[in-house]
Amino acid sequence: MKYKYEKAITILNESGDRYADVHVYYSKNMPVSNLQISLYDTNGILIEKVKSSEINDYSASGENMFTDSRIKHYEPIQKNYPYTVVCSYNLSTNEFFNINDWHPYNGSRCSINESIFTISTNNPDSFKYKMLNSSLKPIITEDRGRSTYLWKISNLKAYKPESYSSPMVTLTEVHI
Repeated sequence: MKYKYEKAITILNESGDRYADVHVYYSKNMPVSNLQISLYDTNGILIEKVKSSEINDYSASGENMFTDSRIKHYEPIQKNYPYTVVCSYNLSTNEFFNINDWHPYNGSRCSINESIFTISTNNPDSFKYKMLNSSLKPIITEDRGRSTYLWKISNLKAYKPESYSSPMVTLTEVHI
């Protein structure tokens, strides 16, 4: 199974800086490859292409001493707003129990320009999905014996948390 992640997030002011951090979890059984991080200014002009030596690599095991879970972390230091962080990477594994869920919202007060979740398979009966808190249906295409399921959300307003409201993570998600 191969995962391909691409993410672009624009930080409007210093209260959004925490969303600019890049965290990539990986392990020996699910190695990360092609990690690329770039920063752009308000006009879309490249400020910096992050070097691999600038990305920290830590154990993600916490208190468990017998795990090979790791995390790559990069925290941009940028004081000119707005700026955009673009990150892409690949993960692959031969083992698989389930596919990561899709949670379009990064956090409260974050709007979504576009979020896309795609699954391609040679055997469409090999997985099941369940959309929660939305009636969004996937666009299904067939090509040379391969089925592709695509969920797409565009132009969602920022979620403003309210007292006693549901947790943001439950607003829209796909479970595979």
